[in-house]
Amino acid sequence: MNSSSIFQELSSSNLISLDIGSCGISSSLLDSLQNLTNLISLDSGNQLTKRIPKSLGNFCNLREIDLWYNNIGNVSLTYFLESFFECKSSALESLSLSENYITGIIPHSIGNLSFLRTLDLTDNQISCPIPYSIGQLSSLEELYIGSNRLDGILPDSLGQLSKLTYLDFSHNLLTGVVTEAHFIKLVSLKYLDGSANKLILMLHVANWIPPFQLGTLSLRNWVLGPQFPLLLQSQKDLEILDISNTGISSPMPKSFVTSFSYLLFLNMSNNHIRGPLTFSGIPATLEFIDISSNGFWGVVTSFCWEKWSMLEFLNLENNSLSGEIPRTLGSLRLQYINMCGNKISGRFHSSLMNLTELDVLELGRNELTGSIPTWIGTKVTRLRILNLRSNRFDGNIPNELCHIRHIQILDLAHNNLSGNIPICFNKFSILSGIESNLGDDFAYVSIVARERPITGDSLVTNGREDTYCSILPLVMLIDLSSNNLTGYIPIELMSLLELTSLNLSRNQLSGSIPEKIGNMKELISLDLSVNRLSGELPMSLSSLHFLSRFNVSFNNLTGIIPTCTQLQSLLH
Repeated sequence: MNSSSIFQELSSSNLISLDIGSCGISSSLLDSLQNLTNLISLDSGNQLTKRIPKSLGNFCNLREIDLWYNNIGNVSLTYFLESFFECKSSALESLSLSENYITGIIPHSIGNLSFLRTLDLTDNQISCPIPYSIGQLSSLEELYIGSNRLDGILPDSLGQLSKLTYLDFSHNLLTGVVTEAHFIKLVSLKYLDGSANKLILMLHVANWIPPFQLGTLSLRNWVLGPQFPLLLQSQKDLEILDISNTGISSPMPKSFVTSFSYLLFLNMSNNHIRGPLTFSGIPATLEFIDISSNGFWGVVTSFCWEKWSMLEFLNLENNSLSGEIPRTLGSLRLQYINMCGNKISGRFHSSLMNLTELDVLELGRNELTGSIPTWIGTKVTRLRILNLRSNRFDGNIPNELCHIRHIQILDLAHNNLSGNIPICFNKFSILSGIESNLGDDFAYVSIVARERPITGDSLVTNGREDTYCSILPLVMLIDLSSNNLTGYIPIELMSLLELTSLNLSRNQLSGSIPEKIGNMKELISLDLSVNRLSGELPMSLSSLHFLSRFNVSFNNLTGIIPTCTQLQSLLH
């Protein structure tokens, strides 16, 4: 019996609940299902391309509808809900339309769905302001309207929803001022995510204490500063706190970090917070900390790092921190370390070889000395990013680095390294194309956090320094520039077919450019300038169709430039 026959059999039955999610049932097939007047629950994720047919049943009786992740393109929300608005009293309690392509506005009549407890419109293309009538949904417990195109002000009628526990309006185009009125009766609220909007928190009473105790608070990109918001310290149950890029410039109160006994995730990055860094009192539960791009100072070895045994993500980039790399970091389960742009000095300590789960190690723009330890290649073999640029490392590039097979970004530029370029770099399996990109976006997801914090890296490509975040997984780079490297350019390098940027400039390399360089067809940037290279430019360079930066100046090269549209365009 086929699906159509089954649906015809079900028509006019006493069916109460229908779950056809991920069953490959099309909208046209659903049309054959009619007169289910007793139906109260419908789950049809993954296959609908239009709204539910009116012939399905009595919409006024439906209590739960879950149509997440369909392809209901170019259907307005008003049109989709039309059948419910025609009811004298809709019984609808739960509506999920997330991850579709629904357009239009949230209609004013949404306030008539008085029994609604859950409304999920996440990740659509809904626009215009949030209607004031949303404050009439007195039964509402969960409201998810993030990742749309909503604009205008945030209505303070939201503050009347006393049963609301989850509120997410993140990643929209909301502007204006948020005051106490927006939260005045939210006594049940546990989760608040309003990040990635342009909202200004302006409290009429500076020491106002909210009526709720949150577990999650994310206000990224709001204007909270310049003073540290006192209301934060009233939230004793916080597990996740993101106040990054919020214009805070006053020193961090000593009592701030001691306020949270259960904190797992702390992001205060991209503010202007200045003053001594103190981690005293931060709970041992911490898994993620990002205080990058502030003005903190202090000695990093003065903290009891071993206390945070659960720590996986540590970002201290672009501050004024000093001292040696703490040897106690080696006792943690870190996957990500970024201390770039500080005043970290001294040598690597061997205890760091215990960080066998480390994916990203960024220590660029510091004052580190000594040789690059061989154990980085033999013990910390999971590395995807290794950034040691702009330090004072000397000695050879250890051949052991070739064991880091999944490396995608290797940046050793601006040091005092000498010797030859290792010929074994062809063992880099992702750069050579032997293995595909692992495809996890360098994302670190806390067990509790719904955020997906994506790592970024400041890299020099195309002759300038840029910060890569969302496209970082696509960057395949080796930068050994501004060292004292000698010898030939290894022909083995030419097997790194996925490399997008290669910079060997400002060394003492000699010999010719390998003819097989034309095999590196993904190259966007190639800089071999300021060396002692000789001979003619390889004709195979004409195969590099994506090349947008090409520099071989200040060498002893002769002959003609290979004829191809891409290279000729770079001359003009």
